[in-house]
Amino acid sequence: LRELALGALAHENIIGLRGAAVEKVGKSDGLTIVLEHGGVDLDRRIRDARDAHTPLPARSVACIMRQCVDAVAYLHRKWIMHRDLKPANVLLTGDPFDPAQPLVAKLVDFGLARSFRAPPQPFAKVDARVVSLFWRAPELLLNLEYGPPVDVWSLGCILAELVGGSILFKAGERRAGAGRVHVASGAPMDTDAEQLHEICGVLGGPADTWADARASSRRPQIPPKHEKEIRSALNFRLEGGEACGAISKHCLDLMTAMLSLEPSRRPMAREVASHEYFSAA
Repeated sequence: LRELALGALAHENIIGLRGAAVEKVGKSDGLTIVLEHGGVDLDRRIRDARDAHTPLPARSVACIMRQCVDAVAYLHRKWIMHRDLKPANVLLTGDPFDPAQPLVAKLVDFGLARSFRAPPQPFAKVDARVVSLFWRAPELLLNLEYGPPVDVWSLGCILAELVGGSILFKAGERRAGAGRVHVASGAPMDTDAEQLHEICGVLGGPADTWADARASSRRPQIPPKHEKEIRSALNFRLEGGEACGAISKHCLDLMTAMLSLEPSRRPMAREVASHEYFSAA
């Protein structure tokens, strides 16, 4: 039913609702919704580029990201979090490798979207797990209260995937997940803990200034890193991707900011939209 709320949204980078009807499906009523055509999903575009060992053009990456950021900034102005941003939930018309074709990106799948006028419940108390694992922000993995910065984190992961050609933080692939244990408890790690260790292996552990993380029993025993170390680690991880393009200073600046572990240190979506990365591209 949350998809029906699309009818109240009007933005060129959000999929449009064209109609809805209740139909009989056997002995039950079924809801059919009709959305506008939005093209091919971004995950497919990234996989095609990776399979061809050809990085997406930097100008196309910036164009796609700016449209995604604009859409999220619009949602946040409307007091809505998407809560499941990932390449598979972005549709793209046009060919990123053909500069003659205009690129139009549209956000889809609002099944996990919710209002944030009232503070969201802590992650463990909500009915469904929000945000797909590889794009899930640290505050969710730490079982802390959360807000719109979870969308900004996911956008940072999408930017990294567009540039590097591979998912940035993918637990269980670069390190063997089997047999890993939590340092404090000695218990086998769950998927959230494994993903958090994957993230902190690149970005370092939470700083002591992040009080909520410091008090969390899920906090990994990994020391924090300075910004220079984080930038270097991100650059190294991106260059190890299967279809990595050129990584500009402005791109790395923006990515580092969006992927700040502490949510209060991430820029808001509207601030991301005005970043120099987009004008420089």
